[in-house]
Amino acid sequence: MIKMGPTFNESLPVNAKPTPKLARMVANYPDMIRRISPYGKVCVTGKPCGVVVAAPPRAPGAPDQTGEEVYTAVCTGCHGSGMLGAPKTGNAGDWGPRKAKGKETLYNHAINGFNAMPARGGNAELKDQEVKNGVDYMLSKI
Repeated sequence: MIKMGPTFNESLPVNAKPTPKLARMVANYPDMIRRISPYGKVCVTGKPCGVVVAAPPRAPGAPDQTGEEVYTAVCTGCHGSGMLGAPKTGNAGDWGPRKAKGKETLYNHAINGFNAMPARGGNAELKDQEVKNGVDYMLSKI
C-alpha cells in the first residue's frame, strides 16, 4: 500500500503540539501539508523505513542550480500563489518592502527561514549560493 503525504497531525513530531498560529495557517490552507510534504519514502529490506525522498540526489560536483531551476523546483509552490503570505513572483507591491531591506536580508531569510517560510524553502540540500540564485531570479521578475 502506498500512502501519499501526511496529514497535519501526522506531519508533526510525536511530542509536538501545534501552535495557534500554525493551526490557523493549516485551517486557511487545508492542502498545505499535502502540497509541501515529500512525495515518498525509500525502504530497504532489513533497515528502518525512514529515509524521505524529496528530490532525486544530484551527482557530486554537479554545478550549482540556476535561479530558475531552484525557483521551479522549490519556490514556485508558495511564491507562485502567495501561499501563507509569500510574496508573489512578479508582484512589485509584494516585493517592494522586502527588496528595500536589501539583498543580504533576503538571502538570510531564504537560507535560515523567516515567518512561515522554512529554511532553504524546505530543501535542506540546496547550497547557500543556490538559494541566493533563487532569490535573485525572483527579484529579476519584478
